[in-house]
Amino acid sequence: MNTLQPHDLLEIKFKAVDVCSFEEMTSRWIAAQVIDCSFESRPLVRLIDGQLTELRPYMEWRRVGPLTENQ
Repeated sequence: MNTLQPHDLLEIKFKAVDVCSFEEMTSRWIAAQVIDCSFESRPLVRLIDGQLTELRPYMEWRRVGPLTENQ
């Protein structure tokens, strides 16, 4: 994850799971922007809805690209 830079654009896979059967019901990719990526900590990202979260090792994600000046 150390290849990430502030302002990079990501998509994080969100999986909805049935709490009774623990079976995956649906999954989708959520857009996010890297806010901070210090060497000592996990990358901090802002989801498209404004929530902040750390990018954890178990999270599936893909880099979409760097933030351009038009975005």
